[in-house]
Amino acid sequence: MKTFKMTSVAVAALFACAPSVHAACTPEDPDSGDAVTCLATDSDGFKSGKKRLTVTVASGAEVQSDAGKDAIKLQDDDNTIVNIGTIDGDDEAIVGGDGLSVINTGLIRGGDKAIVGENEDDERAANMTILNSVGASIIATGDDAIKGAENLSVTNHGLISAGDKGIQAEDETDTKTRVIVVNSTTGEIRTVDESIEGGDDSVITNLGLITSSEDDALDLGERAVIKNYGTIRNTGGAQDAMDLDSAVITNFAGGLIESLSDGAIDFDESATESRITNHGVIRGLTYGVLVESDPAEGANTAAQIIENAGLIEGGTHALFLGAGEDSYRHQSGATLRGATDFGADNDSFYFEDVLSGVVAGGAVMAGGAGEDVMSFLAYSLADLTDVVKNAGVTSLFFGAGQVNVTGWESFTFADQTVTAGDLTAPMAPVPLPAAGWLVLAGLGALAGMRRFG
Repeated sequence: MKTFKMTSVAVAALFACAPSVHAACTPEDPDSGDAVTCLATDSDGFKSGKKRLTVTVASGAEVQSDAGKDAIKLQDDDNTIVNIGTIDGDDEAIVGGDGLSVINTGLIRGGDKAIVGENEDDERAANMTILNSVGASIIATGDDAIKGAENLSVTNHGLISAGDKGIQAEDETDTKTRVIVVNSTTGEIRTVDESIEGGDDSVITNLGLITSSEDDALDLGERAVIKNYGTIRNTGGAQDAMDLDSAVITNFAGGLIESLSDGAIDFDESATESRITNHGVIRGLTYGVLVESDPAEGANTAAQIIENAGLIEGGTHALFLGAGEDSYRHQSGATLRGATDFGADNDSFYFEDVLSGVVAGGAVMAGGAGEDVMSFLAYSLADLTDVVKNAGVTSLFFGAGQVNVTGWESFTFADQTVTAGDLTAPMAPVPLPAAGWLVLAGLGALAGMRRFG
């Protein structure tokens, strides 16, 4: 048998000619501000402690990691990653520091998390910006898809999918922080736990789909601003579509806020006023809008101001508003399905248009404790055709229109206001008999004789 011997020079030459799967990203040791390009498959990941790098993973290229490691790790400040290919980490796909920017038109996938903000001091990174393009995917099979701290900004036109949370903003003390998310018409955020979790002053604009299978689709703190043109949904776990402290919510025509397992919108403890403007559908298995009223859980004592020109529906209550001087405006085209309970304090309910049929399918509109006023702005008192009182519930009829109420202290019409005690069925005029008309005529004649005699 023949044997072959290779000199050390020949071995070195052979490996020099072989393609490397370990150093496809060049330069391997960049200076701050350099551009790094990954053109092939890098099987053990790319790591740098420099600032202001721009790392580009080209189309067809792939950056992988060793077992239990991260694919790309850039923990210093203001780095940018442009992914046109694939970034696939056994642990995290990307770890980046403060000011990290990620532009993804390919696939970013992590066995644990996909994108994590973590700086060189191992603290949660702030001011991260993520852009996920049409057709692109950010996937975390084990945990959160995107995790950062204050001012985390995500614009999604593709798919964000997570085995836990989709987008989470919190600092190293686990305090929730501000998050800004725009989910476009092509965007989908699909998660098991919260789809978007953030702290105070968060801003969410949704034109696509945000859905959680076992938790809240949105879980945010105080003063959230939410604009929904698409679908925000919870499908299981006895959780809500939105769990908030306080917010300004606009649900536009075509927008759907829905929980298939609990409430559509749930307000927790807060002393800050919230506002809902609805032209779409707000629907919960139990509640349309629920406000925490149990002091043991931390009651919400603020006002909820609601303008409805769409549908608000709840299997138990369409509106359960708790304490605070709440106000609801039932505008033209609005529908309530389910009872209402306005809770403590002085509340207001406005019907801005004529009633079309039986309001809320005959469910009772309860004012609760306080001096509560229900207004019928399109009717005068004379338009009230009947009042029926039975077992504490008063049914008001305006022709074919009907509303069942309890606990409202006064009722305002276009021409006057009456108290609940004075609200009675209209008295039809009693016709006089013929003899009565003769008596009146005689009295009139006598009056004429006195005047002209």
